[in-house]
Amino acid sequence: MLGKISKLINYSILLILIISSYLILNGALFNQDSKTIFVSNENLSDFFIKSLPNNPKLLNEHLSKFNFIESFFFKLNNQSIIIDISIYEAFAKNTKNDQIIFDNGAISKSIYFKSLFIKNINIENLNIKTPIFDDLTISNLNNLNYIDNIVKIELIDNRRLDIFLTDGRKVMLPKNINLNLINFLNEFLNSFMEDVKFQNYLDLRNFASNSIRMK
Repeated sequence: MLGKISKLINYSILLILIISSYLILNGALFNQDSKTIFVSNENLSDFFIKSLPNNPKLLNEHLSKFNFIESFFFKLNNQSIIIDISIYEAFAKNTKNDQIIFDNGAISKSIYFKSLFIKNINIENLNIKTPIFDDLTISNLNNLNYIDNIVKIELIDNRRLDIFLTDGRKVMLPKNINLNLINFLNEFLNSFMEDVKFQNYLDLRNFASNSIRMK
């Protein structure tokens, strides 16, 4: 009887050793592939960092899904993953949707970023649904000498773009903004700003046909 019990114990120990060895080799018991993550970019929120997989095999695929990320690379250091992430410059924020528009046209959830980063975005998008701006439009707007005077922006009926200046006055632009229009504004907007006729808005929607109105 004692011999049978001894054999049973030996078989049990052997079975445990086999299972343990399998789990260890596959990283399931001791989670050998699991790493502690450190992210160098100070603008990314704790929510974003906690959402990152701590398995190096999955991390590259996960980061590639965020189109506001311009570039990234990571390296392994003992049981840590050190990630360097560069993101595109923010262009505008939409507080209604809790979204951010970046210079490359990417739209992302605000929850991925720290509150100070969001607070420092000067331009607010007024649309209920965040519109898609192509990177060329954003690049042209960023070439405005008065970009720092723009506090709000709104796409109207998908056909025109209204920008609001710090003093409350509005500049109505066509949806398609080219460098000719930007160069014109850079040269003459200062004069328009001093014109007593420009009290409420400057209408440049028909700029292509040399039509300018102000009120």
